[in-house]
Amino acid sequence: MPGTTCKDMAVDDQHKKNFASRGSLSDWQAVALTCIALTMPLLMPGFGWLYAFVPLPPFYFMVIEGQQKGIWIAGWAVLITGTAAVLLHGGGFFVFTASFLAVSVSLARSLRLRHDPAASAFRASAALLVAWLFFAAGYGVMHKNSLYADLLASIDRGVEAAYPIYMESTDLSSSLKEEITASFTSVRQTLPKILPSLLALWLIATVWLTMTVGAHLIRKRKPERMTWPPYRDWRLPEITVWAVIASGLMLFVPGAGTRLWGLNGLIVCTVLYFFQGLAVLGTLLNRWRVPPAVKFLIYLLTLMQLYGLLFLSVIGLIDVWADFKKPRGTSTM
Repeated sequence: MPGTTCKDMAVDDQHKKNFASRGSLSDWQAVALTCIALTMPLLMPGFGWLYAFVPLPPFYFMVIEGQQKGIWIAGWAVLITGTAAVLLHGGGFFVFTASFLAVSVSLARSLRLRHDPAASAFRASAALLVAWLFFAAGYGVMHKNSLYADLLASIDRGVEAAYPIYMESTDLSSSLKEEITASFTSVRQTLPKILPSLLALWLIATVWLTMTVGAHLIRKRKPERMTWPPYRDWRLPEITVWAVIASGLMLFVPGAGTRLWGLNGLIVCTVLYFFQGLAVLGTLLNRWRVPPAVKFLIYLLTLMQLYGLLFLSVIGLIDVWADFKKPRGTSTM
């Protein structure tokens, strides 16, 4: 190349060799931790929430160790875990698991470009959605059937298989058995209708968990690399309110399909504003100087109750106008 000296080329070649031969103990410990995150969903397929932890270690290492070394760590983890999965005839499940790494790459890039939390979350969610769509397309080609249809059938079989387990109990009265039968019937009818929102919640929860836990760990290790503000200062864009309004209006529009879209939209918006409400709660507890032990108890009691979840969602929505996070004595003018 013009302007490139032999010395520069030698340094570059040495850098490439070092990158290819990295293997210190700490590096391989990072690879092992990433392998564990990739393996857990494969070992316990019934626990779908484990997928939410897959992007966390790669995101952490891509920020702490730098992009190049973080990709090296993730690459080795994918190679090792993928080889084992193929040998155990679980290659398809592993491809789906590896798709969650799109969140890691997107969030690490957003931090480098100093995107705010809302923009970072949107980009990571879009990246994971695209990865899922590619996986669904590949699944359709391989199996000659829709992944969504197979997922619906799998869920229905799971509910149907669980029904006899409850009904076989001899301690149940006839009236209670009738209630259980009605409940299972309702579940089988409702789950297919709200499956789109459940998948969206899975996606959103994965991104949220990676961002919040990852930001906490990175801030403790290398705070200069964490460009996002503390979680209590995160805010949803005001335009999100229109999604709530549109979803609510769709519930009153004639047509079952339109109402279903409205219902799914409201479910997603409720969870989004729950996260906003959680940030409001953190702000107020910090402002009131609540001791850590009492904070933990308040969070625990709130999250254990359905009414607590709905209350935080409402608080998160009201915060768009009330701005609970605004310090006392300040003006919005």
